[in-house]
Amino acid sequence: MKPLICYATVILMSSLLSHQAYAQSTKASTPCPESFHQLPVYPNAKLCQMFDDTFPATLTYHAAVDIDTAASFYIKALGKTNKNIQVKGRRVLHFNSDNPIIIISKDGQGSQVDVLMKQAL
Repeated sequence: MKPLICYATVILMSSLLSHQAYAQSTKASTPCPESFHQLPVYPNAKLCQMFDDTFPATLTYHAAVDIDTAASFYIKALGKTNKNIQVKGRRVLHFNSDNPIIIISKDGQGSQVDVLMKQAL
């Protein structure tokens, strides 16, 4: 019986630690800025993760809108795209010599927006 109790304790502890790590990682996400290297961020964006110490810089966030609405926001803000394609259910937008590249995918009740900036706008 002892080994069974030991295994159950290990499984329970690892489950609790995983949940705790997830909760800390979501709390630790950076508040969303209004812009990212002069690129506007969708209003009321959540769960922003920025990697922008140097270029290329990236930003990932959640917007509570569908893919087409998020894409329209960027097309309105930046104008004509060089590429606007669907790839495996994701919308890929290339602007101004591929800066920025924006990938929008369905995420729960909204969209995940991934931005790659080669340089500031």
